[in-house]
Amino acid sequence: MDARFSGSCAETRKEAVLPTGTDRVRRKPLARFLALAGFAMALASCQMFTPPDVQESGFQPSSKPITVDNVAANSKLAEMAKAQHPRILATYGGEYSDPKLERMVAKVVGRLTVVSANPTQTYRITILNSPNVNAFALPGGYLYITRGLLALANDSAELAAVIAHEMGHVTANHGLQRQQLEAEEGFATKVVSDVLGDSPTAKAALIRGKLRLAQFSRNQELEADGIGIKSIGEAGFDPFAAGRFLQSMSAYTDFRSISGAT
Repeated sequence: MDARFSGSCAETRKEAVLPTGTDRVRRKPLARFLALAGFAMALASCQMFTPPDVQESGFQPSSKPITVDNVAANSKLAEMAKAQHPRILATYGGEYSDPKLERMVAKVVGRLTVVSANPTQTYRITILNSPNVNAFALPGGYLYITRGLLALANDSAELAAVIAHEMGHVTANHGLQRQQLEAEEGFATKVVSDVLGDSPTAKAALIRGKLRLAQFSRNQELEADGIGIKSIGEAGFDPFAAGRFLQSMSAYTDFRSISGAT
């Protein structure tokens, strides 16, 4: 599935359920929600991979996704993502086609876009034909989810939690921010190497630069978590779905580790 949407249309509030599970909406006290939200934030950066050349853009709910070949005009970030799109497809086994699943994903993204900070953005969503559990975003509003992740999610609320996290990266423009920081660190590294060579001072400076990038990545993940949890609640999804999915993800990772799967 490869579809593009914008946030100009109204979306039905009825939730479409994933064929791999049942919807379980449970109300919890505020204190437990805050604890669970913290748990989600703590694990998100360990479970989700976001390529370094990440994010930006928008969406429109549709019960019948429309495939498109072009990205937003005059968008440098979108053009960068367009160039990476074929490589992403080749890496993850191409696109996965399932009309029913595509409509469900479109409705989920539609509901999230309506409540997003920028509902005029557009998103291009692709379901990747890979059993690996993964989701990530690229510049220009390119969102990717694998069929493996869809199989692991128990309901559309859990899927919404994953997608909302990636949309959070887009909304916060994390891709461009990281690209700029990496360019700054790259320049600083070259200057340090040229001036100080392999001295202990140079090595310490390089380590500080790497730690700065790592902290920046953690901060981005936490910000995307916050945006995502807020979005799924406002869109009418169960906010505890994020915690449930992370628990499933943890169990899945443990199983693969014990079984020796690669």
